[in-house]
Amino acid sequence: MRLNNSVLAEYEAVKTGCAWIERRDRGVLVVTGEDRLSWLQSLLSNDIRSRNTSCDAIPAFLLNPSGHILADINVVLRTDDAILDIPRIVLDRTLKYLNRYIIEERVQVTDQSGNLFVFTLLGASTCEKITSQCTMGNSCIVSSDHTGYGQYDIYIPADLTLNCFQLLEKANIRQVSDQAADILRIEAGLPKYGVDMDEYTLAPECDTINRRISLTKGCYPGQEVVARIVSRGHVNRSLCGFRIDSPSIPSSRTKLYFREGDSTVEAGWITSAVYSPSMDSMIALGYVRREYFSEGLRLVSSDEELSVEATVARLPFLVSNAQ
Repeated sequence: MRLNNSVLAEYEAVKTGCAWIERRDRGVLVVTGEDRLSWLQSLLSNDIRSRNTSCDAIPAFLLNPSGHILADINVVLRTDDAILDIPRIVLDRTLKYLNRYIIEERVQVTDQSGNLFVFTLLGASTCEKITSQCTMGNSCIVSSDHTGYGQYDIYIPADLTLNCFQLLEKANIRQVSDQAADILRIEAGLPKYGVDMDEYTLAPECDTINRRISLTKGCYPGQEVVARIVSRGHVNRSLCGFRIDSPSIPSSRTKLYFREGDSTVEAGWITSAVYSPSMDSMIALGYVRREYFSEGLRLVSSDEELSVEATVARLPFLVSNAQ
């Protein structure tokens, strides 16, 4: 299986140089008010108060009381406010949810998606020069990693984006498509909200290294459930990788089974799959039940028309030395 030349060129541009992604799948809420930090601290899964540098970014979850993920949020702290970088598919729902938690706090949350443009510079080579040129006006730059080759997220006022696009074009910085970005993301083992995690996913199931969860901060919605899972030492299912053997890329939600003799037991499912040029094979993210989380274990689908064999693999598939 091969990628078309355009996607392959984008993929190689990230691997060997500097490229950029327009993050159209994300929206922006801005939180103002003198109580914003303490209010966010009481609602999100990570320790917001552990960072106090202007234009610092903290990955976090917004959870419901049962510990399921309502939104995957990058919190960007600025001097006078905080940016909440949120999946656009849950932007409206998240705004309504957050506003319900404003009781007496001096806090205001507004949707600024139309006023603040978000894009990411990434790649194996450093992008500092073009980054400094694009950070104009009331813009903000933070370190990030959405693909394994991430370098910087840039939040820039919408009226300045044309100038920035012209700078990127002049510097021959290639724009990367969603397809190429997904290949890199899955190679790096990074789940995406709405694809590999959603409101039915418990936070520890997909954040196995506690990148978005603080185990030492105080209470927040869902904290008791997360603490109970961590103290128990395991979840019933976990995000994992699969090496795929199939005539074509399997669809999301393809169920996988463990077969032994005449016994067939549902063991997991695929959430997203791609062809990896670096590995010259199909790979996928998905979930597998705890008793079948064994590297090298072979699972199969039940679809006879599109037979899928999936071998359980640990994440990430590939480790970048770009950072």
